[in-house]
Amino acid sequence: MREKMENRLHIEASGVDLRELDNIEFYVRQGACFWEYTPTVVSETEMVVIIPFTDAMKLRPGQVMLQLAYTLNGVPDAT
Repeated sequence: MREKMENRLHIEASGVDLRELDNIEFYVRQGACFWEYTPTVVSETEMVVIIPFTDAMKLRPGQVMLQLAYTLNGVPDAT
């Protein structure tokens, strides 16, 4: 991810059909800042998450924690 510009994260997954997941959420945490996004599923193995410019302006150089949460067959899970 880049600071100070809109980010489009292209995520590829293996071993799961993303089209079968419900309630997909993508979380970004850096220090005390926390953001939640809804990815767009592009295909069975690909999704895109957009980090808007206004949020990217709050990012600083350094470590960022990412997590994907979803529901599969009625059971919540996360990466």
